[in-house]
Amino acid sequence: MSQTSNTTRSTRDAGTRKKEWRPPGKLDVPEPPAGMKYRWVRHELMGEDQSANVYQWSRQGYEPVKANELGDFLTDRMEGGKHDGVIRSGDLILTKVPIEIAEQRIGYFEGQAKRLQQAVDMELTKEDSQAMPIERESSTSVTRGSSSRNEQEFED
Repeated sequence: MSQTSNTTRSTRDAGTRKKEWRPPGKLDVPEPPAGMKYRWVRHELMGEDQSANVYQWSRQGYEPVKANELGDFLTDRMEGGKHDGVIRSGDLILTKVPIEIAEQRIGYFEGQAKRLQQAVDMELTKEDSQAMPIERESSTSVTRGSSSRNEQEFED
């Protein structure tokens, strides 16, 4: 005869972990909708209106994000004026753009930077001589704060 025992096993769900507290970031927002990218844009500088900056980004395809688009996410919003209901944090407003446009913009400026670097290299080549050779050793590194902090990507 076989002997069976009635045991109950409780398993811990992956989602039941205790959430660690950390101070909220001033630029924290939920993930953008699929196919979109968020960007913070300056609308004011030391109390002075910077509408021209917002207009420049609007012409590139960026649209202000209204608070109702984020659902029940608690955030500061502008009241009154042409940006009524738009998400803000200090002098910045939140904007959105399709990912394709954001990637095209990045590609454009990477191409500009590459062309400028080639022009500088060509000028250096003209000035190169055997008596005083120009060495082209360069390296680049990007560091974004402490690795112990939760890292976020921000663009200028």
